[in-house]
Amino acid sequence: MTDQTEELHALIEDLITFSRIEAGGITIKPLNIKLRGLVQDVVSELGQRAASVSNQVPHGLDVPVDPPRLRQVMRNLIDNALKYGKPPIVVSAKSDGPVVRCSVLDGGDGIDPEKVHLVFEPYARLVDDANMSQPGVGLGLPIVRQLVEAHGGTIRVVMEGEMAGFEFALPSSTAPHQPKPVLNSAQV
Repeated sequence: MTDQTEELHALIEDLITFSRIEAGGITIKPLNIKLRGLVQDVVSELGQRAASVSNQVPHGLDVPVDPPRLRQVMRNLIDNALKYGKPPIVVSAKSDGPVVRCSVLDGGDGIDPEKVHLVFEPYARLVDDANMSQPGVGLGLPIVRQLVEAHGGTIRVVMEGEMAGFEFALPSSTAPHQPKPVLNSAQV
């Protein structure tokens, strides 16, 4: 697909997901997957513009997730780093006791500390002169937050040295479970 077609497809997918979240119509169905493979698939789907993304997720790291939903999480985070950040862009993960911590960091300036509280709000676009022309409607990160939380996880903004981005933590195992509904923003 061309970059523009891929962007349009991702935007439509986000709009549909957000609509379903708001209507309470998404259920998370976890399966154990190899996280490195999912990240590699997302990087490949993003095409040439993602060629410099460094996948530092260890081989053999399994995580119980709903694969299409985690793919959407990773795609939105990597796409944001490509649009608004600067090289290097690094995707990493590690097992940390009861959770798997995943991060997508870039060499950009990060988010203005005074605006961090807005980053997960629907339709909030933290734009400045440098990124005003980037496509988007401000739904990517709110969707990421909702999907991570629906998996029983958490997400936060991180700034580590010269790197900035997002880290999310997901449970590293699932007990026998009921599919988890995604709550809409009015229920949170």
